[in-house]
Amino acid sequence: MPHRRFPLAEMQRSLGGVAVEAVFNFVNFHRLEKDVWEDTLEVARTNFPLSLNANPGGMTLDADPRYLDATACEQLADTYRSLLQAMAAEPHGPVTRPALTGAARDLVLHRWNAATAQDREHTREQEPYQQDDDRRLFHELVQQHAEQRPQAPALLHGQDVTGYGELDRAGDRIARRLRALGVDTETVVGICLERGPDLARAILGVLKSGAAYLCLDPEYPGERLAFMAGDSAMTVLLTQPELAHAAPAVEHTLLIGALTAEPGPESEQLPAGCPKSGVGPDSTAYVIYTSGSTGTPKGWRSPTAGC
Repeated sequence: MPHRRFPLAEMQRSLGGVAVEAVFNFVNFHRLEKDVWEDTLEVARTNFPLSLNANPGGMTLDADPRYLDATACEQLADTYRSLLQAMAAEPHGPVTRPALTGAARDLVLHRWNAATAQDREHTREQEPYQQDDDRRLFHELVQQHAEQRPQAPALLHGQDVTGYGELDRAGDRIARRLRALGVDTETVVGICLERGPDLARAILGVLKSGAAYLCLDPEYPGERLAFMAGDSAMTVLLTQPELAHAAPAVEHTLLIGALTAEPGPESEQLPAGCPKSGVGPDSTAYVIYTSGSTGTPKGWRSPTAGC
C-alpha cells in the first residue's frame, strides 16, 4: 500500500494549508529503558498551530505565534493544568466545565471589568439619553424606536405591515382621546378586541395615556365581563363594531377604528404628540383576573416596570 504511512506534517504540506489545528502527542512508552525517560530523545517539533506533547516527565505545549500569542497560550496552559489536577484529585468525579485561573481569571474579573465600568461611565457622560434605556417604560421604548426607525416593521398581520412610526402615531391618538375623557394614572381602561394590530394599538395607547388596561375576552359569559368591568371601576372601553354587543356597558365606549384613523376633524381639536402623564415604574400597567375557581374572580395588578 503506497500510502499506508502518511505523516500529518506531510499531509499538511500536500494540502498547502492547515489540515489539523491541534495535535495531542502521547509519546510511546516502549522507548523507556529501566523506567527512566531518556532526555536525549526529544520530541520533534511540528508546524501545527497547537500541539501538546505528553511524556513521563511532564507535558509541553507548543504553539505557532501566527495563530496563538503568548498570553493565550498561558491561559490555555493554566486552564488545562487545573483540569488535570481536578481529574487526579477525583478520578471518578463528574466532568465540569473548566474555569479560568490565575492571571487569566484576574484579567477577566478585574482588569476587563474595570475597563467596562469606565466605558459605561464614559457613555453616561457622552450620551445621557442612552443611560436611562434600561429604565424606560415600554411605550417610551416604542416611541424612541419610532423616532429612530419610523419605517421599520413593528406589526406583521397576514399581508399587512405596520411601521413603528405609524404604530406610535396611532398610540398617541388613542392616548389623547383617553386623556380628554379624564383617563389618568391608575385608571383602568377596558379592551375588548379581536387579536390583531388593533389590539396592539389599543394597548400602546392606554399605556401612553398613563392608565392600565384590562383585556376582556368576548368569549367570556356576559355576567363575568360585567363583573370585571364593575370590580375594576372602568369607565372607558375600547372595542370593535362587531364585538359591541358582547362588550359590557360602561360610561364611554370607543370604537378603535375611529381612534386609529389618520387625523380628521375630531383629532385636529386635540393636542398633537403623546400626552404627558405621571406614570412611573410602579404604576399599574395592566389588570388581569383569576379564573374564579374559588367562586369569585379576583383582580391582580401588574406594575409598568414588569411590562
